[in-house]
Amino acid sequence: MTSQSISTQQEIPDWLIWIQCLAFVVLYAVWILPEIVGARNTSMIVGAVAGLYPIYVYRNKFTQRQAFPLWLIAALFVWAIVHYFFFSQDPEAQARELHRIWRYAAISTVFGVGLGLSLSAKPKQIYWQLIYLGLCTPLIIYLVKYVLTTYGTSWGLNVPLYLQINFESQPYYIHKVNYTIFCMPALATAFGLIAQRFKQAQTLASKDIIFFLLNTSIIFFTFFLFYIQNIKNAMAYTLLIFILFILAPLRIIFSRKSNKLPSLVLTGILAAIISYFTYQHVQKNDSWKTLTADAKIAIQKEKYDHWKWGGEKGYPLNEFGKTVSSTNYERIAWAIEATQLIRDNPAGYGLVELSFRKLMNKTYPEVANVGRNLSHSHSGWLDIILGLGILGGFLIIAPMLYLIWSYQKANENFQTLFVWSLTSLFLCWMTSEVSSTVTLMSLIFSIALAGAFKLKINHAEPSLR
Repeated sequence: MTSQSISTQQEIPDWLIWIQCLAFVVLYAVWILPEIVGARNTSMIVGAVAGLYPIYVYRNKFTQRQAFPLWLIAALFVWAIVHYFFFSQDPEAQARELHRIWRYAAISTVFGVGLGLSLSAKPKQIYWQLIYLGLCTPLIIYLVKYVLTTYGTSWGLNVPLYLQINFESQPYYIHKVNYTIFCMPALATAFGLIAQRFKQAQTLASKDIIFFLLNTSIIFFTFFLFYIQNIKNAMAYTLLIFILFILAPLRIIFSRKSNKLPSLVLTGILAAIISYFTYQHVQKNDSWKTLTADAKIAIQKEKYDHWKWGGEKGYPLNEFGKTVSSTNYERIAWAIEATQLIRDNPAGYGLVELSFRKLMNKTYPEVANVGRNLSHSHSGWLDIILGLGILGGFLIIAPMLYLIWSYQKANENFQTLFVWSLTSLFLCWMTSEVSSTVTLMSLIFSIALAGAFKLKINHAEPSLR
């Protein structure tokens, strides 16, 4: 049997890739929705089972040097087990996390690797469209809920709670952090796709109008979501993503390409959208205006130890004689304290969730009964390192940064998606309270997906002997 015939027999069937892509669309749509854990777990398991075949067929690809991001992710799971047996400070709680968080993280990793291999083997346009649609589903669901919540009553509709935008005290509430984590990748990808088109197109065809309208709409409505939900971190991340984006049009403006005007016009439109929502956001959030003054108080955490008490002892005054913003003051102080806790606990406490609280209670017994706001340091990366130690943090951050760097010269849709979505997730984990079950699963899934796609399946060679 020739190599070509072997390769043909081993080609991943389209129907299997369809199953993987549709499982991703369903999973990403329901990942943050409460009360439907069954749909989330089912779609994840279906995607993982479907991914076993491409993993088996292309198993020889894992010996490539380019597979080392996946090796690091595999080492992360090994480290989680080793940590439980030899370094755990709370074996009972860590055992529960191994059963809950790490089990589903492992399933999502298999799903991500299998899907990445399949998409690398057959990077068809229809599969790209399905994956991009999946990234946009949280935004689409939010917009449907927003319309029904805002206008449903006036239309005479009895809108059920699960189709409304609910607040924290109500059922079906979705935390702001989840909107940030799961909507930011689509927004960043839209920016990336526009930047990619600017670089590639010498002239713009009529079909590009639809392309730009679609991606500009995704940016506009995602930013609108962040504004309505008043998510300060997400607003700041969007500004940073926009700054990265405008570097592409600037390169075109200073070059001799013929599409300068469309690039300038669209960049101006996006700048106007970002500027308007940012201005309105800052006007209703005075904490942005006192950030520097509040930070000066927060760094004196020994003198002003109000940050330990969750508001029970009030808050100090800043240099303007005004009470510091609790958001600014506490989170900066918590971040400083978290870095010191990491220094004292380099192997980590052992928990993905609540390691900050556990170490705070251990270091400051007097605050053991203070529950409000002392669960996380409000930096996902600091919380991960507090839980998994410096080694655990390295095993997640290193492959992520490598993939961002390796995809930075993206010239294909999937590559653009990976570099921009991973960049947005890296930013989101810097200053958000995101160290939890669902967010860790989605993060590891994203790294596994991008890492597997990078293996670049070569159909001219047999994959199985």
